[in-house]
Amino acid sequence: MSFSQILAFLMARAPDLRAELRGAHPDDLAELAGACPRPLPAAYLEFLRAMGGSSGSFQPLPVADCRAASLWPHILATSPSYPDDRFFKVGLDLGIGRDILQDWFLDLQRGDPDDPPVVRFEDEGDPADFVAARVDVVARAWTAMLQARAFLSFAVEARAHQQRSTFAAGEAGAVRLDDVAAICGRLGLTPALPSRPGLHTLERADLSVLLELPPESARIDVRVGADSAASGQLLVEVIHDNLEAPTGR
Repeated sequence: MSFSQILAFLMARAPDLRAELRGAHPDDLAELAGACPRPLPAAYLEFLRAMGGSSGSFQPLPVADCRAASLWPHILATSPSYPDDRFFKVGLDLGIGRDILQDWFLDLQRGDPDDPPVVRFEDEGDPADFVAARVDVVARAWTAMLQARAFLSFAVEARAHQQRSTFAAGEAGAVRLDDVAAICGRLGLTPALPSRPGLHTLERADLSVLLELPPESARIDVRVGADSAASGQLLVEVIHDNLEAPTGR
């Protein structure tokens, strides 16, 4: 999955967004690149060039400031509480309705170097006391985060009715997620964006369905947008009934 595919999806679903987007200023890009312990990952750099100055009505990260002009001054002015050769801050938690702030980072030592995983944690304390267990792995890749956010905002939530359900993933979580996607396929849903490990974004004329197995999670998250409440409820019931049906073995 490339960033350009996600951007094309956004432009198709929200044409007015084009006028709202602004790439990061070259000076801000240079400052941010200078603060990163290695060259900025390619997928993240594409994002910055397209909307690192303003993402308009699209929220790449929930309730966070992702603008390059906000990030680099914060990074330079704040003593990190984490290994800054591994984690690079890409979103500032705006703290709306929360006492504990958890900023957003790329994990530069895991996954694809050009499209690393997204993690969250509280940026406080002595870096010598940093414990990896406090890191919440949110997405397997930066573009996976953007894909899920774009589809949720401009497909699922664009429908008149929304519904959310979860299903146990079991030990074979990825297989079970693909089973849910196959059930949706038999009901006529097809990929709106390419499927990837842990994530399916599916649609038909009256339904938009996001299927996600978050990293390190034991539950499959199903987000449904439907033109009618009945069709959304029916989909969830069919998924449940098929997953719980005896296999015959």
